[in-house]
Amino acid sequence: MDTTLEARATPSANDAALPTSGPAPGERNHFHLLDALRGVAILLVIGHHVAIKFPGTGGGVLAHFLKTAGWAGVDLFFAISGFLITSILFRTRDGDGVKGFFIKRLFRIVPLYVVAVIVYVVVSLLAHHEMELLRRIWVNLGFLTAWLIPYFGREGVPYDITWSVSVEEFAYLTLGLFCLANLRHGARLRPFLWVLVVLPLVLRAWVALARPFDPLLLYFFVPARLDSIAFGGLIALGAGSSLTSRALARPLAIAAVFVSLIGFSVLTRHNLWVQSVGYSVFAICAALLVGALSRYRGPLRNPLLRALAGIGRISYFVYLFHMFVVGLLMTHALAFVPRALGYWGMFALIVAVTCAAGAVSWRWFEKPLIERGRQLANRVVPLRESLPSAVD
Repeated sequence: MDTTLEARATPSANDAALPTSGPAPGERNHFHLLDALRGVAILLVIGHHVAIKFPGTGGGVLAHFLKTAGWAGVDLFFAISGFLITSILFRTRDGDGVKGFFIKRLFRIVPLYVVAVIVYVVVSLLAHHEMELLRRIWVNLGFLTAWLIPYFGREGVPYDITWSVSVEEFAYLTLGLFCLANLRHGARLRPFLWVLVVLPLVLRAWVALARPFDPLLLYFFVPARLDSIAFGGLIALGAGSSLTSRALARPLAIAAVFVSLIGFSVLTRHNLWVQSVGYSVFAICAALLVGALSRYRGPLRNPLLRALAGIGRISYFVYLFHMFVVGLLMTHALAFVPRALGYWGMFALIVAVTCAAGAVSWRWFEKPLIERGRQLANRVVPLRESLPSAVD
């Protein structure tokens, strides 16, 4: 999501739960460390897909780790999104502010998404790949991928990587409409988020036991994944602040996330514990990490963190388009490339190509549209105060 946080009214005393310490001028509207976390998240996802699609390319223990646990990078995105959209909506005091939120979401998410779906259709037609799925392209265009995977199966929906976008879009819509209906009762947002935490846990436990569909597909099902976003939202409202504000909060949260990933790697998503409770455990760890990282508002001086933040800023493009590069490298004509480069060479190539394309898209397509969305949103409600953010 576009993670620029812009308030529409002066924060009240209830906003004290949200960090407000000010950085140097020019940096106060940025959560740089959340950019870096986005970079880590997309690298986990790419590493996972490379290991899955090119199983004979080696890579050692770390490649195996990414194959079995890298999918959780998407859950890091969910935690970040939950934190940021809740921070925005909690400070929205009128209907125009919610309208502005939706306008900016529209300009940030939809144009690039539509381009990606069009590219998928064109590539499928030219390569005669997944042609039978094109009749269901309406699933993608309606942001319904994650809703229908349990019904059609993952192999039965086109461009299945868009499942996570449909989860986030539903969360944006649900939280935005809830806030619109409760403008005078901001305190209701916290219990509503707790509802979004509990219901997915109950649903996953029921599906894991009753098996109305394959519990493995719970990972992609919108109602079963909203807790990953809701925990981030609760952290934005101050839950866990006694933990995230501690001096050792960052290293401890990083350790918790890493231990959770090791658990996923050992147990795999086929494990009933992972399918029922494990996603929530990781969501808590990821949300605490987001809260701890959000405490820092200054610039990044570490070159590695700056590089990760740069990747994080274009992670939406990289997420949507990296599988096209993977697919190209899986063609018969280029079959020699994986053998020649091995796992890490393939990983580096795919990251480099998609990031280069993403940088062009950001400069000439995405960023101008984001700015246009902000201009239109600010016509609806004038900007009164800027709040810390991380670039999309």
